[in-house]
Amino acid sequence: MPLLAKLTEFGKTPLFTTAEFEAMGYALVIWPLSSLRMANKAQAKLNVAIARDGGTHKVVNRVQPVRNAVQRSDFAIMKR
Repeated sequence: MPLLAKLTEFGKTPLFTTAEFEAMGYALVIWPLSSLRMANKAQAKLNVAIARDGGTHKVVNRVQPVRNAVQRSDFAIMKR
């Protein structure tokens, strides 16, 4: 049976890297809440910009590089 590690930045499991988990015999590591936490921070910054600027017109051009960036997933499958 493959081992799965489910991480959260505020959990009890130490924040090992995927390589460290792989060395311990884990086949899969997931971070189920990490992208949600990051998205919440981005949304909060957007809300501040909307309140400050009266809309998104000043921040739209700053969003474009993120849209074009390679997206990271919330899980890592290690090779066996």
